[in-house]
Amino acid sequence: MSDTGQAAKDRQIEVQAELIKALWADRAQTARTIAGMNARLDGMQKRLDGMDKKINGPTPREAAEAVFKG
Repeated sequence: MSDTGQAAKDRQIEVQAELIKALWADRAQTARTIAGMNARLDGMQKRLDGMDKKINGPTPREAAEAVFKG
């Protein structure tokens, strides 16, 4: 194989390696974004649960547990 042919193959491999690195970095960023969104949703759900308790009061089970805890 000629030197130019080998150089072209080497360059193609380098470009593919850079593309793979970029895709993995993008995947990692997407995973961090999703984890952050999940944490925010969990916080919002806790706030909603707290509001629900204020509106509806404790469940019968929670009320009974509170009585027995003293």
